[in-house]
Amino acid sequence: MKRTILYALTAFLLVSCGKEAQIKGYVDPALDWNGQTATLQIRENDSVWTKDTCEINQNSFLFGAKATTPYMTTIEIGEERFPICIEEGEIRINILSPNGQNNNIQIHCSGTQNNELLELYNTATNDFYNRYEALEKAGKEESEEAKVLEDTYIAQVYELIYNTAGTVFSKEIFMQTHYYFTTEQKLSYFRIMDDATMQIPKMKRVYEATKREADTAEGKPYIDFSGCTPAGDTLTLSDFVGKTDYVLIDFWASWCGPCRKAMPEVKEFYEAHKGEIEIIGVSLDQAYEAWTNAIRIMDLPWKHISDLQGWQAAPAKVYGVSAIPTTILINKEGIIVGRQKSLKEIEETYFFR
Repeated sequence: MKRTILYALTAFLLVSCGKEAQIKGYVDPALDWNGQTATLQIRENDSVWTKDTCEINQNSFLFGAKATTPYMTTIEIGEERFPICIEEGEIRINILSPNGQNNNIQIHCSGTQNNELLELYNTATNDFYNRYEALEKAGKEESEEAKVLEDTYIAQVYELIYNTAGTVFSKEIFMQTHYYFTTEQKLSYFRIMDDATMQIPKMKRVYEATKREADTAEGKPYIDFSGCTPAGDTLTLSDFVGKTDYVLIDFWASWCGPCRKAMPEVKEFYEAHKGEIEIIGVSLDQAYEAWTNAIRIMDLPWKHISDLQGWQAAPAKVYGVSAIPTTILINKEGIIVGRQKSLKEIEETYFFR
């Protein structure tokens, strides 16, 4: 898991009955940020603008903000972005560096309801990454211990947002981290949402993707799609289903670090089971050269298609793909028998029986 969950929270949409929010910030002296500018940044519907700025002085900063209308906000200092909830009251922000360096900066929020909930989330996230990084240093990032740690953390986050589903905190956390949850978890969350929440544009997009994900879950018949190969030919999924015991659809992109990291293992898997399985690589790239250069440089020998539409790629939309790498395994009868299974799970279940 990449260290993105905490800082993927760009902001929170809030509706407050109050009038003023006061944001008091403290910065760890070890960061040496005195003299730098703190910016209150507003992000809404792909638009970004600066709400206010102030200088960090004596390791502190102070903002005042209206809390009467919905808006999204982050505090940005240099390249660092810290999410906060703007709502009536005094909001206290502590930016700390436990190891005295810029590579493990943590934010602690308190003072108002949504920020207290955010603090619970931040604490769980910081604890997870600290423990996960310790496993990485020990070379155990692929171990069963790491998997249990990740599964436990995701379950903890889901329980927190599900149990606080009436708050704005919960809705925004869900929209930012939904790709970590199972299809059933997401559907369960949608069942307790009110109509107004379901009209939030991003929530609607997540819901539509989840429905498509459910339509292509394990046990469902595959849905056909076509795409262009690097040579400009048309490749159709149905041309391959039934020709080998299995077809594996691999959604990836040249810009996706985890995808590229996984490719040597995919190549080894493909060479071991060639003739029993075909792989169709579906790229979410937008640039032809980036896509084809990645195939060439990594020497990926299986079939490849892309419509160069990024996240709007037609096959990705059909299968409700919201994160990559994502894999879909189809058997000879055209039934989906695996969704996001690891190659080890696929081998143990279907090839080493």
